[in-house]
Amino acid sequence: MESTRTSSQSLIRLRRNLWWLRRCAALFGLSAVLCASRGWAQSSPAALATSDFFLVLQAQDGDSWVDLSPADAATYLNQARCQCATPVRVLVQMASVSRSKLSGLTTTGTQARLYVGVDCAGLDSAGTGPQCPNSQMLGEIQGIGALAQGPWAVPTTVDKLFAAVGDCGFTFSTTIWLWLDSTGTGYPDSGVTGTSAPALGIRLDGTAPEAPSGITVEGGDETLMVSWTPRIPVNAARRRLGS
Repeated sequence: MESTRTSSQSLIRLRRNLWWLRRCAALFGLSAVLCASRGWAQSSPAALATSDFFLVLQAQDGDSWVDLSPADAATYLNQARCQCATPVRVLVQMASVSRSKLSGLTTTGTQARLYVGVDCAGLDSAGTGPQCPNSQMLGEIQGIGALAQGPWAVPTTVDKLFAAVGDCGFTFSTTIWLWLDSTGTGYPDSGVTGTSAPALGIRLDGTAPEAPSGITVEGGDETLMVSWTPRIPVNAARRRLGS
């Protein structure tokens, strides 16, 4: 009799244990799904946006580089510097608060390109570059995760900025575009393409200044003193020329 009661109690305990095991398994499975879902949401990279990047045009000053403001660029990017192929560079920087977007990015297949284009409404997402009447690539890097580590300096020359229209004799506005593929698909990210692509508008002055007027030449002590009146509203310029 006692053994029958013990067997019944054991069977009841076994059933209870099995019920709790099944319930725990169900709860664990749900928790695992929730955890996996939460982990996926946290690891999914945020979409890149135009505000994540800054493009700056720089000119060389001795051993260093200085930023060119739009007003500076309007006078610096002229016909003479185009003909001399004066070095300039474009600095591509990612905002500090945006660098976490690239922290988990694999570098395989991802790339960034820098284009200069005239009469270009934006970077076309249907191709591997901007669909503009006149454009050319200035630089390229493989693995855009590097943009989170520091600035990307793209060296070029003033004549390459003029190249879209053929020579240095034109005055026009152009745009430098940043093309980004963070997925390795060969196409730019949807958030940074078309008119939303990071861009820098610049003006190129290929019009030569007018010849000065009122030129006079005076003899000096083994020198010639040349005076003239420039076309711009400043005091008369004088140049001392060696004989």
